Amino acid sequence: MYMKPNKMKRMTASLLSLLTCCCSLFLFSCSSDEEGKASPDYSAPAHVTDLQATPIAGGVVLCWKRSPSNNFMYAKVAYTDAKGVDQYVLISAERADSTSGLMTTTVRGFAKEKPVTFNVYACNVKGNHGDPAVIEATPQAPNFIKVLDKVKVTAAPGGAYVAYANDFDETVKVKLVYSSKGDASKKDSTTLTATPKSSGNDYVRFDYGSEILSGDCQVAVTTLDVAGNESDAAVTELSNVAAIAQVDKSTMSVPGYNANSSDGTIGYSSQEAVGEGKTNGRVVCLFDNNLSTFYHSRWKGDGGALPQWFIIDLGKDYPLAQIELFARQDSNGWKGQKGHQIFVCADKDAVDKNDPTSWSWKDCGEHSFDPANKKGQIIDLSPYQVTARYIKVYIAEKYRGNGVYAFLSEINVFYIK
Repeated sequence: MYMKPNKMKRMTASLLSLLTCCCSLFLFSCSSDEEGKASPDYSAPAHVTDLQATPIAGGVVLCWKRSPSNNFMYAKVAYTDAKGVDQYVLISAERADSTSGLMTTTVRGFAKEKPVTFNVYACNVKGNHGDPAVIEATPQAPNFIKVLDKVKVTAAPGGAYVAYANDFDETVKVKLVYSSKGDASKKDSTTLTATPKSSGNDYVRFDYGSEILSGDCQVAVTTLDVAGNESDAAVTELSNVAAIAQVDKSTMSVPGYNANSSDGTIGYSSQEAVGEGKTNGRVVCLFDNNLSTFYHSRWKGDGGALPQWFIIDLGKDYPLAQIELFARQDSNGWKGQKGHQIFVCADKDAVDKNDPTSWSWKDCGEHSFDPANKKGQIIDLSPYQVTARYIKVYIAEKYRGNGVYAFLSEINVFYIK
């Protein structure tokens, strides 16, 4: 379409005028938005006030009133711990009481009754702060040291009994360093866990490599808190720790054992002779000196659910000291049973060798078991003072774990020499 030059000039001028107007409005709008925005306040907030400290066992409770500044985001509590390391704790402003503005925190982990200086800073979102509020406080004697006063060590065959009482609402570790008085180079250690409000009398075996210490021994006991602070040692001298030795597994057997069947016999309730390969699953795996193999109650077919039991023949009578059980070591081990009941029988009390139900069994108690623990778990038999040839392990339904079957990797038996 043809348009006259003058008309085209007039339209072009109008269009340019309109664009200029729109740009002006846009720029004005942007400028107005920028002017309406508040600039961030990165200045240091006002100090916290009314800082107070209350000593507690092994720590201090700090309390203060929050900073009144609008840009106050958190409080930083700085101090030096029991090991001389600078530490700090951050407490969000949101934790301040909505009415009083009070904030509080508990700082634990101090091992000594020595003054500690606490600096409490009021910080903004970038961590900027002014001078701190400062207070000094002396923690009370820590609870883990008080637990040491209630630890008692007494001799036992091949080791010691460690009695303890933790009356406090915190976990305490009890560390024992045991050694032979005749050869101080023979030394090792172990640690027990005293959970809050607990007591116990645990047996500790004096393992030293492949040896078990006996005779005159020394035990140095310390207690520790969760921060790793450790008490001074309390030393106990033990005289004539009875020597123990392991029963030779080549002499062990199971009454009525049949490698080719999963059915029970006079010596066990069931085993898995089909579904676990050529050797695994069978009851004799319990004493093959191989932690990678395991006994499994029957699972292909009926009869493998709890309760289950098995009998081990040691070959002759022994003055029994302890049994050591190992959980199944593979990824399914955690599903196993959580306890066992132990019975023993002397050779003279097993008159009819073909009928264990007629034997005079002695009950040696029920004992908890952790299927997730891959280390050996000791059942101390020395308090029962039994001499026996046969050991029966009974796994009741009440000890059912996360699975319905029974299984174990290995069993070690120790006797008093």
